[in-house]
Amino acid sequence: MKMPNTEGDFDVEFLFDDPLVAIVGANSKLLRRGKIEGADLIDEPWCLPPFDWFAEVAGSVLPEAFRARGLEVPRHTVKSNSPNMLFAMAATGRFISVLPASTLHFNGKRLGLKALPFEFPIRPDPVCIVTLRGRTINPSTQVFIDCLRELTKPLAKARR
Repeated sequence: MKMPNTEGDFDVEFLFDDPLVAIVGANSKLLRRGKIEGADLIDEPWCLPPFDWFAEVAGSVLPEAFRARGLEVPRHTVKSNSPNMLFAMAATGRFISVLPASTLHFNGKRLGLKALPFEFPIRPDPVCIVTLRGRTINPSTQVFIDCLRELTKPLAKARR
């Protein structure tokens, strides 16, 4: 797990790991296959962020995930840096895309998306609360942080 730099002026409270998941529309034929291997997905139509996107964005870690399994990178059918476009294309049931598991947890049903039974062999990103060390937290900020802790408890438990 890659944690933010905590030296110096920051306190960091880890909440949960947020892995990438492959997603499709709730009516996708791929959901009926059962367990899916990376090789099964190579020739499927994908809608992905550009692979040369910033280092911390999903697009740049996808090639690494497939190569880690000894596979070629899937071809792009649609390339977009718009999450809304990626989700809408996946929701049609014709395309595969990716998103953080937390996004699927909170929005999957509303967006008509489901996770494929496929795991990316890449490190999930940690989700943390970062505050300035030695500073008093504003009461409204404290309420927000308390709500965030409560809201993310199921995500922390689901990934243990």
